Amino acid sequence: MGVSERRQREKENLRRRILDAAREIVVAEGMEALTIRRVADAVEYAPGTLYLYFENRDAIARDLCLEVFQAMHDAIAPVAKIKDPQKRFRLFLCRYADFAASDPGMYRLALMSNKKFSDALLREGSIEGEDGAGRRLFALLVKTIAEIRQRDAGAFVLAEMAWVAVHGLVSMKIACQAYPVTPVNTLADKLAKTLLSGIMSKNNKADCA
Repeated sequence: MGVSERRQREKENLRRRILDAAREIVVAEGMEALTIRRVADAVEYAPGTLYLYFENRDAIARDLCLEVFQAMHDAIAPVAKIKDPQKRFRLFLCRYADFAASDPGMYRLALMSNKKFSDALLREGSIEGEDGAGRRLFALLVKTIAEIRQRDAGAFVLAEMAWVAVHGLVSMKIACQAYPVTPVNTLADKLAKTLLSGIMSKNNKADCA
């Protein structure tokens, strides 16, 4: 391995260590505890070194969010192989709930942040690009609903509704572990069945009066 290749690998390893340390802080203590100095102490480097890799604390958090979106995509996207769109829809919501339950600390960071933090993350626009993992996952949900309804009209709005509904379910569980009492995966499947009845309704125009 040449000198330049070794240096590049060292840079990539340190960047990974920075993100891993930041993740541990967020999961253990919340976003408020994440600072450049805390991360620098964790990786045993001077704070100035971290600025060579990340502009600021919010840039670290942005990359953590992107990793959450990618992990979510990897956990849910395989449902695209299911031919029956109704089964695919149900499994989509169940996989979503399972993902949030498996890593509540990072789910909270990416999708339940306080307004101040969200404003900082979104100051320069969307966290991810047009072909980002989160957007591709949402596109799969839109496509699934369009197949269920056998038309594209209204599918986008209904996909937003479904996403908001399952997000509300898992957010409630993360915020208050004692409630809901029924297991989240059971509720996610019941939610999917309930939403399906509305999605398949011929009278559903997916708009507001």
